[in-house]
Amino acid sequence: MELMLEVIYPPASAQEPPLTRQFRQAGGVIGRAADCDWVLPDRQRIISGRHAQISYSEEAFYLTDTSSNGIHIKSDGRRLTKGEPERIEHGQIYCLGEMEIRARLQQVTSSSAHPLIPDDAFLSLGEGGHESDDPLAEWLQTPEQASLPTSSAEHHPVEAEHVRLPRTQSPITPRPTGDFELAEQLCQQLGLQPASSAQAAALSRQAIGLLRSAVAELQHSLHTQQHSASQLQANAMRHPLSDSADAVTALQQLLGAADGEELLRSAWRQLRSHQLAIQQAGNRLCDQLPVILAPAHLLGPGGPRTDGARWRALQQHYQQPGPLQQRCQHAFREAYQEQHHLLNSLHHNPFG
Repeated sequence: MELMLEVIYPPASAQEPPLTRQFRQAGGVIGRAADCDWVLPDRQRIISGRHAQISYSEEAFYLTDTSSNGIHIKSDGRRLTKGEPERIEHGQIYCLGEMEIRARLQQVTSSSAHPLIPDDAFLSLGEGGHESDDPLAEWLQTPEQASLPTSSAEHHPVEAEHVRLPRTQSPITPRPTGDFELAEQLCQQLGLQPASSAQAAALSRQAIGLLRSAVAELQHSLHTQQHSASQLQANAMRHPLSDSADAVTALQQLLGAADGEELLRSAWRQLRSHQLAIQQAGNRLCDQLPVILAPAHLLGPGGPRTDGARWRALQQHYQQPGPLQQRCQHAFREAYQEQHHLLNSLHHNPFG
């Protein structure tokens, strides 16, 4: 078997022959460097010095990408994995930079090998295996006789070597289907560009694991938020996802809901509202602390008037912090409920 590679784009001019190269089982190197078996001209230097390797194994030719800019298959846009041999199919077009190269596989039959003595070497002898009686007959033949076709043995061996013999087309390996096709579609929806079907399957499994972990963490965050809101006596509705038994059940609930995206967004919105309300309540408490800790506020308008008496009264409040803590908790809870009510009025949550 022989491999014929031909540059079909950019097309050659009328004055130049097509840029082709024939490879046999020894293989070869394709690139821009002068020591390559097939040197491809490239002024833009997109093609690497050693861009690709042609090899032969188990009655098939293989193309290995050794470049920095890669090799693409024109039919589906798939990029060859660097360093991994790719079986060459008949009629396949490979893109190396701006060049498009078509591959043609040619079967070599035993008749292409030229014996030392051709089988028809003695067809020119006369009847019964004797030469012509007139040795000058060849020189005296008419022009019509001279124009008759000669035997096939008189053709130059190089001409016979490049004649394309009838052959059956090599079977095209079908593209992966089923699970691999589903994995490629999933990667496409996620904006990922895997280099092979195996990598697409691996990325899909990883994405599924990340999705399951994200749903589990979302459930845990909802449980924590609802427990914190109940301690602050806020009227917080339970989110539907927090009632699911586990992450798998919650994921099934999202996929089976009429509007799964809105259900997911409402969960994250509920967590953000709680976080913002906590932050605003903390800021409000910091602003009110000077008022809460003011001696006139702690001791009342009829409290001690001398500094010593006030100091002893403040020490007594410190030793019995219950009333002071209740004032701080009340201020924090009031600020949280106010902020929580404001955020809920801005965002309508149909799920609670």
